[in-house]
Amino acid sequence: MVRIDNNKGLWRDNNAFDLYTKAAQAIMGLTNQKPMNLELLTQVADGLDQLLQTYEDQYGSVQDPLFLWWFATANMVLYFETEEDRNMRKQYAINGYKEGLGKHSRIPSYTSVMIEQAVNIISQLATGSDTVEWLRENRSKFVPVN
Repeated sequence: MVRIDNNKGLWRDNNAFDLYTKAAQAIMGLTNQKPMNLELLTQVADGLDQLLQTYEDQYGSVQDPLFLWWFATANMVLYFETEEDRNMRKQYAINGYKEGLGKHSRIPSYTSVMIEQAVNIISQLATGSDTVEWLRENRSKFVPVN
């Protein structure tokens, strides 16, 4: 796994970056727990959504591909593990991975494992021909940082 700190310079708000790193650590811990605390994971995922919206309102698009990875991953887990807000979680996962892969093409941040997971989830969940075509056209651009 890559270090989150590698992309700290992409953030214009240190407090937002700190909140994101704490959320990513929480996601790692929660997804490794058996049984998984889905209520707490939901709170973390919703917190990342709020952070994303607030940051974008103040500074524009988040440039950090790793943030988008964790945002998508939390929502992907919730999509597969719960029945609550499934359509929203599915879209957040697809869009987060897709946007993250696009940013990774310009700011390399993902390992081969991360790229494969994102591609597999997009392929599995995306039903729109635009997303499938985008993935087909851009797959060769996703070079890992390994």
